[in-house]
Amino acid sequence: MSTFDITFLLSQIQLSLAQQQDIQSFVHHKILPKDSILLLDPEDLIVADCGILMKIHHDNNDVAHFIAPHELAIYPNKEDPYQLQALELCSIYYIRHHDVMTLLHRHSTLSAAYHKMLRVWSMRRMIRCELLLLPRAQAKSAFYKKFATIAARIPYKYIASYLDMTPSYFSQL
Repeated sequence: MSTFDITFLLSQIQLSLAQQQDIQSFVHHKILPKDSILLLDPEDLIVADCGILMKIHHDNNDVAHFIAPHELAIYPNKEDPYQLQALELCSIYYIRHHDVMTLLHRHSTLSAAYHKMLRVWSMRRMIRCELLLLPRAQAKSAFYKKFATIAARIPYKYIASYLDMTPSYFSQL
């Protein structure tokens, strides 16, 4: 079994050794084959270890978000029309929502860190709104800047969907 590398979180939030060990006790690991749909419970906390996940509308395949390695995600609610799909072979770590609540109850100091992580998740998801307000050519250019670490690994059709363009129009820009 693979062990969750908590060091990337330590650059964003402070955790005592006891907190780190308690968090590790609730972490689960999952490998997702390319193009597979991630199945978890609503509001489970996810951290991508490697590979890229995308949040995709299950009715029309509209791409709403990309989740890069070492980024946080929250599994969608049952009423949410979106699901998380592996864009390539992915390794993820997750903590069940009820276990997150247990950790927050045990370690009240984790509450601020958890809310900071939720803010980061929200801000990352708002990037799409910002890009959709730009002229198409600018949006394409800005996408490659904002997603510089993963853009080359994402097929054009998914980037085009994310930017609300057809793949042919996207390739002509």
